[in-house]
Amino acid sequence: NNELTIMAREMLPEDEYISSDNKHYFVKKVDKEGKKAYGEFLGEVELPEIEEVEAAAILAAAFQQAQKGKILLYCTHSDESYLPSDGKHSIPGKGGIFDVAESFKEALNKKGIEAVLDKTPHDPHDAGSYRRSRQTAVNLIRNNMPVAAVFDIHRDAVPKKAYDTQVNGEYMSKIRIVVGKRNQNRKANEELAYKVKAVADKLYPGLIKDIYIGKGMYNQELSPRSLLFECGTYEIPKEAVQKSMAYMADVVSKSIYGGTAE
Repeated sequence: NNELTIMAREMLPEDEYISSDNKHYFVKKVDKEGKKAYGEFLGEVELPEIEEVEAAAILAAAFQQAQKGKILLYCTHSDESYLPSDGKHSIPGKGGIFDVAESFKEALNKKGIEAVLDKTPHDPHDAGSYRRSRQTAVNLIRNNMPVAAVFDIHRDAVPKKAYDTQVNGEYMSKIRIVVGKRNQNRKANEELAYKVKAVADKLYPGLIKDIYIGKGMYNQELSPRSLLFECGTYEIPKEAVQKSMAYMADVVSKSIYGGTAE
C-alpha cells in the first residue's frame, strides 16, 4: 500500500516503472474506476557507471562528429502550458512547452551540439496528437540526417509537489523519462534512458524524477535513441523548468557525446 508515483497518463498492465532510487516495478493490474495501478517489485536496476557512459559516448562521438549527428526536438502536445507563467494550463498551438523546448535547444547549441526544434502544432490535445506529431517527427528526421537523438518535449499534469526539486541549491523542476515498449527501438531507447539517468544522478542528483516504460509507441519506432521527456507540471513556473533544461543539456551532452560536441 505504498504510493510509488503519480502521473497524468493511463497506466496499463505490463507497463514498467523505475523509481528515482532505481527500483524496478511491473504493473500487475489496473483499477480504472479507482484510478490506481498496482506494481510488483522486480528488483534493483543497475545503471551504468558514469565512467562507462563517458567512454562509450566518446567512442560514439567520434562517429557522430564525422557524421555531424543532430538532436531533434518537437512537442506532440503543443498546447501544454504553465499556469503561473503563461496564465493558462493550455494555449492551443502556442503552449509554453515551446519556450521550454527552445531553452533546451539553446542550451544544447551552447555545448556545440546542433539542435533543431520544430514548432509545428498538433492540436487538439486528444488521442490523435501522436498520429499528427508523427509526420512532424518523420519530416524532422528526413530533413536533418544524420540524427544523434530525437526528443519529444512534454509537460505533466499532476500536482506541483511531484516535480519540485532543488539542484545545486536552485529551485527547478524534475524531469521524467518515458520509453515506449511497443517498438523495435525499445532496447536502444531504454539504454539511452538509463545512461541519461546515470549521468544526472551522479552530477545533478534530484534532476531526473524517474523512468516510465509504457505500452505506447510514442513515435519512438521512428529512430533509435528517441525519448519522451515530461518537463515539470502545469503548476510549476515555466522559468523553473527552463532552468532544468540547461542541466538536461549538459546531461544529454555527456550521455551522447561524452561531454561536448566540439
